[in-house]
Amino acid sequence: MNYLRHPNGRGKLFDDAEANRGVYLDKTSSAVGMAKLRDCRLTGNSEARDECQVYGGFFHASIIAGKTIVAGHPKVVGSALRCSEVSGSPVIRYSFLQGSTEVCDFPDIKRSRLTDCIVYGNPVISDVIATGGRIHEGIWFRPPKHIKLPWCELTECIDGKVILDCRCRTIDYWLRHGPKLGKRFDWSHDMIDVTLETIRREFMPTNPLPELPHETIMRA
Repeated sequence: MNYLRHPNGRGKLFDDAEANRGVYLDKTSSAVGMAKLRDCRLTGNSEARDECQVYGGFFHASIIAGKTIVAGHPKVVGSALRCSEVSGSPVIRYSFLQGSTEVCDFPDIKRSRLTDCIVYGNPVISDVIATGGRIHEGIWFRPPKHIKLPWCELTECIDGKVILDCRCRTIDYWLRHGPKLGKRFDWSHDMIDVTLETIRREFMPTNPLPELPHETIMRA
């Protein structure tokens, strides 16, 4: 198969792939298909393929594929990006981002598989498999609870908060101001009632039974 060698790093350019002089493409890495590379660095058998567009960032032993758009200064190691967008300065390690997933700002994502998620702010996400929802703060070792209603999406956040679409507020706030806000959103009374009941049922913290002293357990 015919290919060109990029002058900066001697990486391979196949098909209609493009890479400007600001790209460093080491000799183990390649660009294939209609991939477009600008001012980025690919090392360690990394590959940009399909119709992806990469405008910055460092990639080691990683794949950027599909129609993924990358901008800013992400650091990606041992990962596969086949998603919508990655921008800002996230650190992504040994993870798979797919579907309509968007990642921006400063998240730290490792050993996770995210599908159709929106991640922004500065959360730390480790060993998580998540589909849908938003994550913008906190440390997560499990996926946040995510409920999709026909008219809105609800996602668990930290510190007793819930994200309704893109608005993050406390549960108390949503229960107190929900009816007024629902009218502003043009929701019917039934839509408002179902939304508030879902928040109460799915996101209100449960109170565990108090732990008995050891002596009481022994006497029982």
